[in-house]
Amino acid sequence: METYSFQEFLALAEIKNFSEAADQLAVSESTLSRHLKLMEKELGVCLFDRTSRSVELSPYGQIFLPYAMQFIKLQQSYTQQLKEVSEQNKTTIIVGTDYYINDLLSKFHSYNSGIAINSIDYGHGPHELSNMLRLGMCDLAFLINLEDPENEFVVIPFEVDRYIAVLPLSHPLRWRKVLSLSELSKDDFISFKRKNFGDIGIKNLCRQAGFEPRIALTADVGSAIADMVKEGMGVSILQKKTLTKMNPGGIAMVDIEPESRINVYLCYRRNAKLSAATQSFIDYITNIWPTVKDGKDLPTEK
Repeated sequence: METYSFQEFLALAEIKNFSEAADQLAVSESTLSRHLKLMEKELGVCLFDRTSRSVELSPYGQIFLPYAMQFIKLQQSYTQQLKEVSEQNKTTIIVGTDYYINDLLSKFHSYNSGIAINSIDYGHGPHELSNMLRLGMCDLAFLINLEDPENEFVVIPFEVDRYIAVLPLSHPLRWRKVLSLSELSKDDFISFKRKNFGDIGIKNLCRQAGFEPRIALTADVGSAIADMVKEGMGVSILQKKTLTKMNPGGIAMVDIEPESRINVYLCYRRNAKLSAATQSFIDYITNIWPTVKDGKDLPTEK
């Protein structure tokens, strides 16, 4: 007997109308009728007393009803348990990020190559990314300057970075150790694509310094922006640690005042049932990564 037959039986027993039950089940009335007749034939009894206006459970149907309910409940139970075990055993993690983590992913792959990570860069800031995490579209997320008023996420501090001015070597302020962004108000700026989180950050910092930046060029990623600065096409504002990891060369990196810090957090849903792979990644970040990022590589996992 097919599983859908139990679902159709219960729907008709509750609604007591073929047409309405068929609509709820998203099947045709003739299909519903045919399925129930096959069910009755297999059981050898009539489950419903049918009239021109209504459908009522027969005495046999009343006996069968609690067993059908128990079967559906059992099906839902084993389906949920199988799903949970499958989640626990999965070896692919979906990670959303608005921060540079390529170095982390490379080192983790060397540590445990059996776990695949699908890294998704949304580029639209912590609000959109936190919604993706909330909806279960990623297992983990690296969020910048997190706001979590409902305490929905487990939050692990990951990195503290800050913005710096990025200048071509021909720029007159290239030798400065620190500068105010207002000193760059007359320069052409190179930013990220419009509405990207990085673009919003650059514009907000300039506005806080009292001017609207003149965006001459845009790019998708920080490395492309650094290349444009290197070619003397303009100046920009990028994250210091991220840019240092890229090691672009041919540019000047100057601290800005007032300092603008970036707090990066690793987050996951508080009520999430973490897979073994996800937990392994979290454990690596909290226990091993702090040592590895300082240049003290550890043995690969056995």
